[in-house]
Amino acid sequence: MTTMKLSDVSRAATLLKKLVAKADTNRDGAVRNAEVTALSPQHPSAANPAQLLLRGAVQGAQRYAMSKGSVEVPDLVKAVDQFAASVKAADKDRDGVLSEAEYKALATMGAKRFVDFGAVHAHDKVSDFKLPVAHEPAPPRFDWSGTPKQVCTSLLAAHSSSKNDNFWPSWSTTERGPSRYVLTRAEATRMVEALAPLYPSRQKAVLTELASRSARSEFGCVSCDAGARAVFQAAARQVNATGLRFGSPAAPKMPSP
Repeated sequence: MTTMKLSDVSRAATLLKKLVAKADTNRDGAVRNAEVTALSPQHPSAANPAQLLLRGAVQGAQRYAMSKGSVEVPDLVKAVDQFAASVKAADKDRDGVLSEAEYKALATMGAKRFVDFGAVHAHDKVSDFKLPVAHEPAPPRFDWSGTPKQVCTSLLAAHSSSKNDNFWPSWSTTERGPSRYVLTRAEATRMVEALAPLYPSRQKAVLTELASRSARSEFGCVSCDAGARAVFQAAARQVNATGLRFGSPAAPKMPSP
């Protein structure tokens, strides 16, 4: 039977938010599916119970945040706060305990996974859990060989920061990489600098491909903020590609499961 003292809710939320931040092992500012799995990679029948509850709670926050369009750590933290608030509000009889019936009435699976975790581990510490070693992977090398489409893909992979990009869960697509690249002035500047050694005609072809990816909302599209747009337009003028437009499409909608 799942019950939880309301006096433990805030303590559990504080702990889980710390663990959410620790789950971002590649330090890109977001919690990806692989990082959630790494919290308890074993089959549930063989998993450590504490790790399995942690994985469930972090996954609940991640999926809730993803449904709002982001898997960035601050958005998972907000999800945990929302779960905690919903648990407190669910104590309808005001007896200070979330009963089994009140637990079943919780509106989201994420809130239930939060209770599953908090009911057992609210008084634990971060050090009581086994967390994967943090590492910051090096970006792939920019490869300027191939078609303009291939070069554009390599350029984005090498110089776009994944911290502000959008991703779909692995089960939703066979495609790899972000569902939408979100580019800032700094990222655009790195890309233009990387293209500088190429012939002007080659730069123009890659910038044309980049602009085409910013024209519509689809998997792998590119969204430029005002700073990135200014950088790309200046680069386009340098190679006589003055008609290019660098847009800001919305994140593409994830297909239904």
